[in-house]
This record gives sequence, C-alpha cells and structure tokens, in this order.
Amino acid sequence: MKYTHITVAGSNPVEYDYKASAKIGDIISAGILSKPVDVRYAVTTNELELQQMINYPKYTKTTLVTSENLFKKYMFFDNVEYAPYFGDIPKLNVKLNECSNQLLALLVACWIEVDRVFICGYDIENLSERALLIKTMQINPTIKFYFCRKPNVNKIKLFDHLDNVQIFNFPEFKNYGKETN
Repeated sequence: MKYTHITVAGSNPVEYDYKASAKIGDIISAGILSKPVDVRYAVTTNELELQQMINYPKYTKTTLVTSENLFKKYMFFDNVEYAPYFGDIPKLNVKLNECSNQLLALLVACWIEVDRVFICGYDIENLSERALLIKTMQINPTIKFYFCRKPNVNKIKLFDHLDNVQIFNFPEFKNYGKETN
C-alpha cells in the first residue's frame, strides 16, 4: 500500500493532539509517544526504551523498528523489526546504530516513499540533529515536508532554501486534516 501522508512525531513533547494526524495517515513515533493515539511504527535505538515498548500494551499492534544490534537480541517478539537499509545513510555520513530516534523515524518515513511527511516535535535546537534533518530533506526532493509547530509570529528561516519544505502551525495542520477527509 502506498501512503500519501505520514506524521513523524519527534523527540520533543508537544501540546498537539495527534488524532488529526491519525485521520490523514500513519504516525511514526521517535521513541514512546505520550499521547493516547495508535502509531503504525515506533522507532528506538535505546534498549531500555525498546523493552518498555515491548511490555506496554499500547504498542502490541505497533511495529517496533530498531537497530540491527537490538533486533538480534529481541527478534523473538513478533512486532520487533530492524531498520531496513537506507540508501540515504552514506549521504548523511552517520551509522545506523548511532542514529537518534527522530532521525531514524524520519528515514523510515522517507523509505516508505510517502508524498508528504509532517514533522511534529522534532528537536531542531540540537545543531547536529538540525543539520541531519535539513540534509535528509535535501536528498529527498520528491517528498514534501511540512514542519509543524506551535503558532508563532516569528518566522523560521532554516528551510527557506528548500523548495520541498513548508512551515505549518498546528491549527493549519488540523485544518489540513479536516480538508483531506
């Protein structure tokens, strides 16, 4: 099945109700999502977090994506999968086992070949995370990225040089979800 919308829930907690996201497509959470909504994929490279996800009833129907090293330890659980090969990894100059949860979640969204990726709660204050986010957006020019944030009068100029990125405030995102249904 080809998806057209995926929401990546980054590592920063947000005061956003992901129910609108769930209506327009699947959600990929970077780590444990504290909001009460089902996610299609939960991504972690942290063993303790993976154990919590395995034992958390909310994630029994969720595919838990992790590094190959952790997969080898937890392969006997039906919903644990290892991250696929991403052709983008060499271009990003990172090792899969060293990726942050949110970068791995973003790479999974790009690997699924969606048309639109909505990014909520992504940590852009961390300069290395920000650089990897921008680089991932650059090497995936056919995907339209929507960086979703709390309403703010200040303009983010980080993505101005990228034609495939648009800033969305959460109310706009919620309206987009209503218009899409």
